[in-house]
Amino acid sequence: MDVWVTGLRWDQSPGRAKTPRLQVVDIEEEGGKRSILKVAPLVDWTEERARAYLKERGAPVHPLLEKKLPGGYFYESLGCVLCTTPIGPHESRRAGRWRWFNHESANKECGLHLPSKSLPPAP
Repeated sequence: MDVWVTGLRWDQSPGRAKTPRLQVVDIEEEGGKRSILKVAPLVDWTEERARAYLKERGAPVHPLLEKKLPGGYFYESLGCVLCTTPIGPHESRRAGRWRWFNHESANKECGLHLPSKSLPPAP
């Protein structure tokens, strides 16, 4: 079985609050279905715990996370170049993600996750 490791955490949004630590996901492919074990090892970590862990180990911090912009804007949640914008002082920490279509739907993908037809066949 293939394994998909994700960094989803319960504290990231109400929609992620019920993310399971382990989940079997069936992917539709041209030849049928393929099962993938989706693992979220940090699901019960808080933002503070994650940042402390990285700091204790001397992990580099992305420069945008330390950048302060005019008007109190700053970067809090980083994704790909297309779906990351700074947030204002009174916005939620993930408001800068997918900003151009936040009004459309709660289900958003930037293209990082390929459609199942594009996944390589299992070895």
